[in-house]
Amino acid sequence: MCNIAGYSGNRQAAPILIEMLRRQQSYDGALSTGVATIHEGKLHYRKVVGDVDALLRETDALSLPGTIGIAHSRPAADKNLPHPYISMDGRMALVTNGNTPPNHYSYLTDNTLELLEKEGFKFTTEMEGKKEGFPSLSNGNAVSPAEGRVHLVDYYLKKGLCMEEAMARCSDEMYADNVFLTLSLDAPDRISALRTTRPMNILLGDGETFLATTTFGFPDDVEGEIMALPLMHVCSVTNEGFTVTKHRIRTERVAEVNPRAYALAYNGLTEFLLARKNDPVYLDEIVHHLDNNIKGIWNTEHTYNQRVRLTYNILEQLDKEGRLRFVLRKNERNGVTRDLRYMWAE
Repeated sequence: MCNIAGYSGNRQAAPILIEMLRRQQSYDGALSTGVATIHEGKLHYRKVVGDVDALLRETDALSLPGTIGIAHSRPAADKNLPHPYISMDGRMALVTNGNTPPNHYSYLTDNTLELLEKEGFKFTTEMEGKKEGFPSLSNGNAVSPAEGRVHLVDYYLKKGLCMEEAMARCSDEMYADNVFLTLSLDAPDRISALRTTRPMNILLGDGETFLATTTFGFPDDVEGEIMALPLMHVCSVTNEGFTVTKHRIRTERVAEVNPRAYALAYNGLTEFLLARKNDPVYLDEIVHHLDNNIKGIWNTEHTYNQRVRLTYNILEQLDKEGRLRFVLRKNERNGVTRDLRYMWAE
């Protein structure tokens, strides 16, 4: 799963964002990394295939100017796939985290792709031939659905919609097991954020605001209120906090993490992790166990649930209790090796 960070405050954003990614990347991600900031009317960004160390080794990302920015780490190492994605006019950056099942048609329909092509949008992620889980252009070549998202938001912006409404319309048309953030020169003092299912937490500090996939990403030396970003509504995030706007996704239903769901998940995952002391597991295996072995968590009709957020909630609680343990182990994916946390409970 991808990890995301965001920051708006009075300090240089890039070092803070990069450190927040470093704190999260051992849970997942770490195969592609990128950061974007805004300073004096210009969007700055750097991205690489590799982890945070590769980003620092191969670019000057640490010195990017500006006190607002977004960052991203993902578990895919293809040169076409690092975030952030940038709009064709260079005015907007977008990072996203979500899951797109190969057989799910609505996440980027042929009609939407055809529209974007006709409107002149070009895909830098174009890959020769069809690829499972990726939509295809009219020439049959695959493209990243995340780049489709930045183009679709930009399309609606050019039609006169505000950023928040454009993001909501985009998610109504694309697969929405997702969270995404945008950073735009048209509103250089804010990050716009929209969450359906994937976790996104916000830390309200003194004159600065932090966003992170998991609370493990937040700095230890910043005190403030932590909460989950609200569901379905686009939020405007500044150094003073966040505002829930009227613009929302209208096409999906998401199961809430209520006390009953939390209690079932806590008991089930704790039992599972207690039994894994001699055979630790990493995040994907823990989420898989929650999905397939803990029955009755979601007892409402819904399109999506919040299984990853719920898994992180339990891990965060076990960590607070002093019961979560981990060891870093090599994990290979698509021929690339990364260090991941393999966890258990005591």
